[in-house]
Amino acid sequence: MGTLFLVATPIGNLEDISARALRLLAQVSLIAAEDTRHTRKLLDHFLIRTPMTSYHEHNKLSKVEEILASHKPAPLPQHVLEAMKEVVTAYSG
Repeated sequence: MGTLFLVATPIGNLEDISARALRLLAQVSLIAAEDTRHTRKLLDHFLIRTPMTSYHEHNKLSKVEEILASHKPAPLPQHVLEAMKEVVTAYSG
């Protein structure tokens, strides 16, 4: 089973990011970013080439499967995907 990391990124000065955050961003299999334009600037600045996808309020249900499957060797069973969608829906208010 994979690990989900939540990494805070700087809003202003790109150099306000920690070394640990940079290491994680470079090592993960996929970055899910709320604002891909901002995140792309950060990744380019530090020469990080990790694949990235958007994840925000308007696409979160459609992106759950892609994000969860990104670190798995095989697709998740349908019942697991449905359960995850129910959790996201329940907590999205």
